[in-house]
Amino acid sequence: MSASYFETCIQAQINVDRARSTEHGWSFNERGFDRFTIGDLIRAILVIDNPTDAKAFYVSYVEELNKRDDLKDPAEAIARANIGWCFGEGMARERIAMWVETTSSAHPVFGTMVEPLTPEDAFEAGRRMGEAQP
Repeated sequence: MSASYFETCIQAQINVDRARSTEHGWSFNERGFDRFTIGDLIRAILVIDNPTDAKAFYVSYVEELNKRDDLKDPAEAIARANIGWCFGEGMARERIAMWVETTSSAHPVFGTMVEPLTPEDAFEAGRRMGEAQP
């Protein structure tokens, strides 16, 4: 069985991390796709730069999540939130707009905002989210 697009993207980031670690003499946490890290996921999302690849990544990520039996939320919601989380990791506005348009992803706190937030805006968004929790 061939690897999904999601698996291919994640494995590429693991390979980059391994090569960078070797180049700089850093220790490397040897792993394969079955043990990818949140860093691998974030880097895989951040390098995608076109709607076709974004959609393929999202669809195959949802398929991968659907293989699990321990999810408390729908796979689509998890994928959209995890992709959206990357909006706050330094993603360019154009890329945020691409992900929102292609996958309906949103940051779990800040939604689909593409404009930079002030620290006060971020604090208020977090406060509102906290107040909304049961």
